[in-house]
Amino acid sequence: MAPASAFFYGTLMHPKILKRVIGNDGSHLQICQAALLNFTRHKVKSADYPGIIPYSQGKVFFDHELDREACSVRGTMVTGLTKSDLQRLDIFEGPEYDREKVSVYPLDELVDLSDYTMPTATPSPLPAESDLPDAVEG
Repeated sequence: MAPASAFFYGTLMHPKILKRVIGNDGSHLQICQAALLNFTRHKVKSADYPGIIPYSQGKVFFDHELDREACSVRGTMVTGLTKSDLQRLDIFEGPEYDREKVSVYPLDELVDLSDYTMPTATPSPLPAESDLPDAVEG
């Protein structure tokens, strides 16, 4: 199996947690900030974690249309995941989780996982769609 990419929008955005879940040092991984457009994040009933759904399905929860920033989910894109990494991630996510292919927009350059620093400030606004790099399947 060729190495895979994935988009993370919760605790797995943190390199230390990701490494613990996959059970290795992540030296084969690269990471960058990324966005998933036209999705919204929602609290999962009776759970301590969020879920995401396409905005087209989630807009029934809102009494108005959301702007582009509000109907996008920020997270990280990780590349180089092995079959073993994916198996451990699936176990961590549990039975309510469905891994799906999505188009993810990298917001900066990929760096080695060991060199990645979690952003602490409020993120800058999303670039215009014409200024975004090509989407990556994650």
